[in-house]
Amino acid sequence: MASILLTIGEPILSDVISRLFDKATTSDFIHFLRKENLEVEIKNWHKNLTNINAVLADAEKKKTTSEASNSVEEWLTDLRALVYDVEDVFDELNYEALRRKSTSESQVARCSSKMRALIPSCCSTFSLSNVKFGAKLKDITTRFDQIVKNENDLGLTKNSYVKLEKRKPTTSFVDESPLLQEKLKEKLSLKKFLIVIDDVCNGNFDDWETLCLPFKTGVAGCKILVTTRNKFVMTTMNVTPHHLDQLSIEDCVLILQYYALGGKTFD
Repeated sequence: MASILLTIGEPILSDVISRLFDKATTSDFIHFLRKENLEVEIKNWHKNLTNINAVLADAEKKKTTSEASNSVEEWLTDLRALVYDVEDVFDELNYEALRRKSTSESQVARCSSKMRALIPSCCSTFSLSNVKFGAKLKDITTRFDQIVKNENDLGLTKNSYVKLEKRKPTTSFVDESPLLQEKLKEKLSLKKFLIVIDDVCNGNFDDWETLCLPFKTGVAGCKILVTTRNKFVMTTMNVTPHHLDQLSIEDCVLILQYYALGGKTFD
């Protein structure tokens, strides 16, 4: 299984980098960054990722042909972890930007005084001055500096034709890894499994059919769970959708109690 993951690592990594800037270019997100004085830092991340994306093709090549292949592989592993951590931060910031936009004074006023009393003032608002979150931002910036330094030390060269923002969406898993599909068929053949495919945005029917080919080798009872925010994707898949509603304030408080206080109340 490790060899399979390495086969698809770099194409997917490039897609994740592209997805990051889809999240970071909305007007609400940009406005939020400016308000919180984060625009400069996030722009530096953007610049670093754009430059890094331009050397991925060379890194993939040198991973298998260079004398420094082990070092290149280690660099890609560190980069992959960093990119996913950046995505987590972007998701947190995007959520807070949308929450602030959707929350009005009238909505807050409609919350019962009892419910508001359950939420301590320290937990009722998001704060970028939070020590833990601030440390996360600092850690990512430090790791970016190290990634860039190691990139230069490894002599990775840029593909001048890569333009991250203009890149056409692809399904690297489908288009670039026919060998992977054969391996998946072997692994899944005559087995019962649950496959989770998260945040699907490609609504191309042919791509979906190709992607599902390895999954048709399983036994009866196999399931594929897909999450998406795109209604067209649901139509393409010809499935029965299950729409998830927003959590109620009461449920949010219960979740906060569980994770922050181990199930205890705020009383």
